[in-house]
Amino acid sequence: MYFYMNDDKKFKGAASINKKSGEIYKVSQKLNFDGINYRQIAYYKSFLGVNGKKISGICYITDDGNIVNNEYTIKALTKIGYRAETFFDENSIKTYEGFIESDEKIKEKKEQYDAMIPALKLFKDENVAGCDEIIDILNKHIDYKIANREIVQKYIDKIRSYEGMEEVVFTEKMMDEIKTYYNEVFMQNFRIVKLFDKGRDYYGGIRKKINHEKRSIATTMTSPGIKKMSLRLETFIDYACNLLALYDKVINLNENEYIKYFNNLEKDKIEERISLVRKNK
Repeated sequence: MYFYMNDDKKFKGAASINKKSGEIYKVSQKLNFDGINYRQIAYYKSFLGVNGKKISGICYITDDGNIVNNEYTIKALTKIGYRAETFFDENSIKTYEGFIESDEKIKEKKEQYDAMIPALKLFKDENVAGCDEIIDILNKHIDYKIANREIVQKYIDKIRSYEGMEEVVFTEKMMDEIKTYYNEVFMQNFRIVKLFDKGRDYYGGIRKKINHEKRSIATTMTSPGIKKMSLRLETFIDYACNLLALYDKVINLNENEYIKYFNNLEKDKIEERISLVRKNK
């Protein structure tokens, strides 16, 4: 399903009113607010035959082609339109589908994690701090991945449930409902980050121990398996540290604070869209 129509000839006249030189435009499927159907027209700059991806302007029209100028209606339509475009973008849906890991992939990841645990137990015997905490993270991450798969699948199923319908009309109620699924996808990702954060104080010390093992001739000669396990563990620690760096601004938030932060980002995007709205000239 696509948010924008393939055939927009019906609205060519209305779209041309606010179209600037060098722009192309797309017309959305129906947006319904207060029982009235509207369309979102998005303008994009075109240069040397290459169409830009960033929206340069927006206008809203009634289904019979009249341009909307009412501020209250524009704000409501922008929110509906922004969400519908986000949720029903086919490339975005395919990206989320790519996040769904098969049983085989999860099993493979568990086997990789299980192979790291003997090294952590040996490090613990040598008084390296945090080994039990990292083992706990490895075990719980598998459960989190399974939960994440289910949450993403529910979101995709919700979006796909509208496919095949004779006509889809995007409404505020519909967008609010889908947003609950969308939020849960991001919340589960945040839970995984918070899980990894429990090892923050120990990753450096364990990495130091790994570097020591990599340089150790004794380890190479007598325990080559430990060296291999250490390298796998180093890859995991690199991943965990990179993930924590990515979420550095929000890592100290709790779940309620994070969802508020996440929703505020959406509000900012919608306000940015509103600033691009073109009215009657």
